[in-house]
Formats: sequence, C-alpha cells, structure tokens
Amino acid sequence: MGNKTLIAKSNKEILDRQIKFGLNEAEFDYELDSKHNYLLTEALQTRYVIAADQLKSCDHIVEIGCFQTPIYNFLTFTPKSVTVIDPLTEDLFADHLRGKPCKVRHVKSLFQDYEFDLEPGSYGVAMLGFALIFQNEDDKEIDDCFRALSQLINNAKKTFIEFNPSFSDARRQVRKLSGMISATETRSFDLDLSHDKNAVYHNPRMSKRYLYRSIRVFKGLEH
Repeated sequence: MGNKTLIAKSNKEILDRQIKFGLNEAEFDYELDSKHNYLLTEALQTRYVIAADQLKSCDHIVEIGCFQTPIYNFLTFTPKSVTVIDPLTEDLFADHLRGKPCKVRHVKSLFQDYEFDLEPGSYGVAMLGFALIFQNEDDKEIDDCFRALSQLINNAKKTFIEFNPSFSDARRQVRKLSGMISATETRSFDLDLSHDKNAVYHNPRMSKRYLYRSIRVFKGLEH
C-alpha cells in the first residue's frame, strides 16, 4: 500500500527486535526509499499514533502495507493478534509483542491473495499511505481488488484509512471505496504537517503537498 512500501533493509532481525522491544529509529534506512523517506519522521509517525488510538477497541489488528513502521510499534494496548500484509515485507511469526502474549504475523502477500480467518466484527484494519498500485489496467483485476477490500472493511469493527490527498489516484480510490462499502464513515479530518523540517531535510526535493494528509475512519460490524 502506498506508492511503494518497503521494510527497513528487508531484515527479519530488525522486525524481530521491533516486535520484542519496540521501534528503534536508529535502524531507519532513509536511503532505502528516498522518494518516501519523509514518512519516517516523528511528525509523520503521528498518523500511526492516531490509527492505534482509533483501533484500540479491536481484538485483532490487520495492517495492509507497513513501510518501515509497522503499527504494532504504536499500540498502547496488546491485542490478541496483529497481522501485517505487504508484498515487500518478509514472512515472520512471533507469539509475543513486547513480552506480552500476542500473535504477530508478517505476511509477504497481496492482501487480496491472503485468506483471512478472523471473525467478523473482531478486527480493525489500518491502511496508511493508502494507494492501490496495479501492474496493469486490467478491469477485472481492479474490480476484484476493490471487492476484496470492500468485504474486508465491511466485516471489520473499524477501519482507518490515511492517504495523501494531493495524489489523485489515492483520492479517487478512497472516493470509489467509500461508495462501495456498507461500513459507516464516523470521522474525516486532515493533518497539516507542512512545518516538519525533518521531512524536508531528508527529502529536500519533496513537494510540501505530501505533508498534508487526510484520514477517514469507518465503523463496520460489532463483535
């Protein structure tokens, strides 16, 4: 999810340490994806803090796309499970999150190819930097993808979507998805992070438009 999603150094050891001890910003690789490295700054991490707060009533968390900052690093509670799905992550399983029982899974897959086994109404969905990328403009592939995502959202207790409103594809996809789902939009607001000097420092060629972010929160089924 996002224009391009990458895990820091694609290193299972880094992910394993995050699961055990939490986020270590010293391990961020700002050169790994120079186009989107601004997403790693402390200011941009507030998106995850908000997402974690919005999903705190959910027994299970599903994150689609995780860049270098999986959502479990920002949870102030311990869910029963966290599943991170990203075709550019690495397969990984742990049975504890920061020392507490929790099934943590990183799944190297497209979300539409993954078979979810969570009870409807028991999980929350997080999608930060949302933008679906298709290898080709095959109408069936696109329709199947949106149907799969709509079903996932409709069966979720809550869904958190964050995106760059200046990216026309993301803006159009969120509008299309909103029109397809039965889940109810409960919150809609924007973040102005344009004064983040660290983002500009790490990515001086970046347009400041990327520092204006939009958030949508949807309520689906109750467990």
